[in-house]
Amino acid sequence: MKTVLAKIAFTALLCTFVITAHAAWRCQATNSMGQSWYAIAKSSNASAAIAMKACKLNTHYTRSCRLDYCTYAHKSKIYRPLWQCNIMNSKGQAWYGVGSTKADAYAVGMKYCLRYSSRYSCPTSCDVLSCFKRQ
Repeated sequence: MKTVLAKIAFTALLCTFVITAHAAWRCQATNSMGQSWYAIAKSSNASAAIAMKACKLNTHYTRSCRLDYCTYAHKSKIYRPLWQCNIMNSKGQAWYGVGSTKADAYAVGMKYCLRYSSRYSCPTSCDVLSCFKRQ
């Protein structure tokens, strides 16, 4: 009887590890030259931090590193951010933001545009060109 209970407990423990091994966050960080770095971790914060660190350590353009997106994969189903907003300043420089909601995508894009436009022009010159759902 003890061996049966031990086998059941071991099987339950093993199943727990197998199920959690299928769930992971994958994040992408990109610099202004279009180079990308990816990271995979159990939490979105950890994955984002690793991707950003990889970008900053492996590029000459450390100030231009930004987090593009994080996706959650569980049992081969991938949950991606759904919205993208394209933003441009008065000098014609374009940025975009991606998020799980339209407001998140807008906020990310505007923040990035305002941060980097202030070097070249008036920071209030950022305008949203479009926001759309990504497929």
